[in-house]
Amino acid sequence: MVNENIIDERAVLSRLAQGFEDAFEEIYRQYSARLYFKLLKIVKSKIFADEIMQDVFITVWEKRSNIDSSKCFQSYINCIAVNKCYDHFRKIARDKKMKKKFLNDNTLPLLESEPGATANRESAITTMIEKLPPKRRMIFKMCKIDGKTYEEVSSQLGISPSTISDHIVKANLFIKKQVSRAVC
Repeated sequence: MVNENIIDERAVLSRLAQGFEDAFEEIYRQYSARLYFKLLKIVKSKIFADEIMQDVFITVWEKRSNIDSSKCFQSYINCIAVNKCYDHFRKIARDKKMKKKFLNDNTLPLLESEPGATANRESAITTMIEKLPPKRRMIFKMCKIDGKTYEEVSSQLGISPSTISDHIVKANLFIKKQVSRAVC
């Protein structure tokens, strides 16, 4: 019985490597439920578990030709899932740090004692973001405001994750320069 499962899995993985969508669907049917509960246990959010699960299976599809059918696929897909969870937590930490820096940065020319200072800061940051070139502004908003991953934005816009990263770096530099000018 175990040998049949191994043979069937190898055949399915071989077909997956060749790009057969029915093989991908079979892999999804076979692994999705267990993987979903593992993700849910790690991230403790149905929304994030859904997103990460989608990312995992997108990665499986994109890397299908590199899958070694002689090795345990369950371990392979679990490794992808855990790495996606780490990426998720790193992104949350980065976004919180950036938001805190922008909202609490004392270099903005706003007094803490002013009523509505936080709203004024947010307004000032929004104004700075609106000064970005259109594509960079859109990418910045998708990643930093909407909370999408570079991979999500990349696939949505049809450009590479490194291009997304480049836009984010340049947007951050621009905003920092704007903050510096506002202080001077």
